Amino acid sequence: TVSVLYWSHMIGTSSGLSVDGDVTLVEPNSLNLGNVDWQALEIKFNELNALRNAPRSGLNACRARQQQKEQVSAAIESLLEMAQAACRRLLVEGNAKEAVEGGLKTLKLKEAYYSPGSLQLVSSYFHLARTSQYMDKFKAAEEFLSLAQWTILRHPECDVALKAELHQTYGLLYASDGRLDIALKQLAQATYYLTELNGAESVLTSFGYFDLGNVFAAKANMDCAMSFYDKVKDIWYRHLTECFQCQPFDTRARPAGLLSPEQLGDENLQDALKMLKGIVGLQTERFTQIHPCTGKAELVLGLFNVWITDNNEAQECLGRALEIHKRVYGPSHTTVDAIKCYMTQFKFPIPENTDHFLNPKAANEATQAEKEKAATRIQALQRGRRGRKDAGKKREESQSTSKGPPAAKDAEMGTTREEVPEEGVKEPTTEEGRENEADDNEEPAADEQKAPAEEDTQEEGGAQDAEKTENEGGEEHPAPVEGEEEPAPVEEEEAEKEDKEEEQPPAEDEGGDKEPVPEEEQPPAEEGPEEGGDNEPVPEEKALQEEAEPAEPGNEAEPA
Repeated sequence: TVSVLYWSHMIGTSSGLSVDGDVTLVEPNSLNLGNVDWQALEIKFNELNALRNAPRSGLNACRARQQQKEQVSAAIESLLEMAQAACRRLLVEGNAKEAVEGGLKTLKLKEAYYSPGSLQLVSSYFHLARTSQYMDKFKAAEEFLSLAQWTILRHPECDVALKAELHQTYGLLYASDGRLDIALKQLAQATYYLTELNGAESVLTSFGYFDLGNVFAAKANMDCAMSFYDKVKDIWYRHLTECFQCQPFDTRARPAGLLSPEQLGDENLQDALKMLKGIVGLQTERFTQIHPCTGKAELVLGLFNVWITDNNEAQECLGRALEIHKRVYGPSHTTVDAIKCYMTQFKFPIPENTDHFLNPKAANEATQAEKEKAATRIQALQRGRRGRKDAGKKREESQSTSKGPPAAKDAEMGTTREEVPEEGVKEPTTEEGRENEADDNEEPAADEQKAPAEEDTQEEGGAQDAEKTENEGGEEHPAPVEGEEEPAPVEEEEAEKEDKEEEQPPAEDEGGDKEPVPEEEQPPAEEGPEEGGDNEPVPEEKALQEEAEPAEPGNEAEPA
């Protein structure tokens, strides 16, 4: 009786006690840590620990003492677990200072109850490491994780879940500290242990995939990051659709491997909700709101909200997913019909116009981004066209500039280069033209000598062409040189040309030429067959030399 009253006084309530003969039974779930002050935690723990080893008297004293020890031990363990949960809640709320204080007190009590080096201390090490990481004390966090790792290595029989949590905590710490390569290795190891423990397609393993995606995103490898996010969406979509096929959530109807929200736990549910919302935000930022990846992320988030019975948020998410898929695939797509079926199953209204579900600002931004991309493409095409047009104009100007002096000179002389064939000297343009002309003309050697010279003068840009034009009209006008005065007017030149034509004897009319050919051009043509012999081709250097000689005014005698 004294023990029962003492125990009731220490816990603060007697509702959790029951008596079975001489043995006192304690229900650990009846304990409420809210009645325990953090300052009085150590005092209450010491009192319970003393009660655990208190002697018992009467009949069956040994049996009663053993049962009393087991009951008080269960109460102490429940007290320590609830204290640890309170520390985690303080950390989630952002009260890091009190979380550190409570974590250190809980660790001290665990060492007193379980003995130092016990596996039960690892959870306290994890909590203190996360709290230190939250306070940007990375060195202290790494020291706590080193203690946890040493404890795990000393116990080969350690659970795989502890190993997975150790590597995951290490990876998140290194990722926060900016050591991304080491963080990637630790998180990959954690994902391996989660896969070994739960399977590769389990919702519990999806947390490891999400952490890997975040590290790849921090490394600016967005393709790998989006691949891991898509993997998380696929896992949760498959899990949720299988759960909704066996509504209500009944253990007898649920297939093996599916977890209910109660089995997953409140902490995992909160982490999963944050994870899915984070994926929606990241993919919206990456692909804009009107995109298939964003639409599926909204769909999975909506189904998850239905799973945790948050119907208002679920209706908003499913409405956004419906509108996105309508705009991407069209109103008659199978995915649109599937979303409508989900909304009908959950008794959500399906409005005809679902534009209001989307964020107007985001929709306008997406439309504006598409317009800007189209305008950029049009501007690029226009710049390319203008560039090609300007290049063509510059090319034409350069060609006209290079051919300008001969054309101007020909205009002043009253003739053009196209009139040269009428004077009996045809300008061969190709190999075949020169061969045909050699057959019809009795002076093939002269033509062969003139052809290379005329081609060279065209490439040089006008100097030799001007000299040749002047030689054809008369030798009194030398080739124009830069810096000299302009030639005489066209009327004076034509008058002088007529006087010369009257004084010159008529040329041989073998080829049926209408106009006389100057005698100064005939000697090279007559000497060609004699020097070359039997129409043999004259070397290019010799032809150039002979062609250049008549162009000089002093080398030839003036016509009679």
